[in-house]
Amino acid sequence: MISWTDNATDSAPGEALVLEERLVLAPCSGRFCPTPAKPYTSEGEYVMEGQVVGSVTSSNGQEVPVRSSFAGWMMGYMLPYGAPVRGSEPVLWLRRK
Repeated sequence: MISWTDNATDSAPGEALVLEERLVLAPCSGRFCPTPAKPYTSEGEYVMEGQVVGSVTSSNGQEVPVRSSFAGWMMGYMLPYGAPVRGSEPVLWLRRK
């Protein structure tokens, strides 16, 4: 959803961009492994804030959980199983409403 508004409280009129999509980022570099869906409904998987949505196996073999910073409907993973990932790279996207 994109919304443009003229906000009278600002010093100058302008545009405001409202995006309902959010990206979940990898916490470190390594290989990405998504987790199986948890709360699944007819609309798809609903992800809760703080929910583990995957893991990254770092070069030293440590598995680091990937947690969502947002709640919303999972729209899709951006990487396949076992794909290389860098820290702060998006791994999946959510729609908040």
